[in-house]
Amino acid sequence: MTGIALGIMQATTAKAEEQTEECNHEYVSETVLPTCTEKGYDLHVCSLCRDERKDAFTNEVGHEYSSVTVESTCKDRGYTTHFCNVCGYEYTDSYVEAKGHEYESETFLPDCVNNGYTEHICIVCEYVFVDSIIPALGHDETAEATKL
Repeated sequence: MTGIALGIMQATTAKAEEQTEECNHEYVSETVLPTCTEKGYDLHVCSLCRDERKDAFTNEVGHEYSSVTVESTCKDRGYTTHFCNVCGYEYTDSYVEAKGHEYESETFLPDCVNNGYTEHICIVCEYVFVDSIIPALGHDETAEATKL
């Protein structure tokens, strides 16, 4: 073995022995605050070897909710959404089925030129639909001729 190779091997061995020796830890500490769902703690990290220790645990604080309720309509179901004011987590519950339309109906009779029909208007949301179409009657030409 050459002198250079022997020197490199000795230096490498010495460095490996240094790393396996006990570290005289120099910890830097910081407090990690609890969140809605995670515990808080004091974190201690050695600035020399990066060893980590945690202690002084505190309980998670839990969510702080505000709620918004959306009432059901004729077509859409209602629900309540809960929002955490701290972390933004949200969930929806308390579903209420759509109410359905409440119709009032009016029938229009056909005349000579206009079709007859039934018009249905929701008294809650004013949705309108038409059905029961009756064709226009047309002109009675015999009656017209007798008038002359």
